[in-house]
Amino acid sequence: MKKNSLRITFCPGPGALIPEWSEGQTEFFGRGDNYYNSIKKKTLNWIKKISQQNNVIPIAGSGSTAAILSFNTFLKGKVCIVKTGYYSDRWYEYLKKTKLVKKIKYLTIQNLKKQKSKFDWIIFVYVETASCRKFDIKKVFEIKKKTKSKLTFCRYNRILYEHSF
Repeated sequence: MKKNSLRITFCPGPGALIPEWSEGQTEFFGRGDNYYNSIKKKTLNWIKKISQQNNVIPIAGSGSTAAILSFNTFLKGKVCIVKTGYYSDRWYEYLKKTKLVKKIKYLTIQNLKKQKSKFDWIIFVYVETASCRKFDIKKVFEIKKKTKSKLTFCRYNRILYEHSF
């Protein structure tokens, strides 16, 4: 039996674990752990590359915490939330209640493609963990460029924010 398959997992996730998941698990310490630092550096460089930003800010805690922090810090004006499922519903309801932004549109990717007007921000949940669905970020990125909007997107309920620092 492989070493990693004997680990106990204390996290939310699927009821039946696939072998690749448990085989890929390893322990990380964090501070001073060279392997952890290597993975963190690769991950942050990947995020910088896909977001086309020089700076990203990792936030400890849940993705929801990061999303709410970023919404309260950066969002303003006209916002479009791309309808993808549980988390997009959650962000739509949150923003309606807070009145942080002037105008909110809640559109499917297909309806967003038809939009000609600019949004100050597009919020896109790239992977909906609740329904195990991954959406095409390239399509939304093209729409973002066409409409000259800023983009914030969540992946595995982790937030990635586009902002010029």
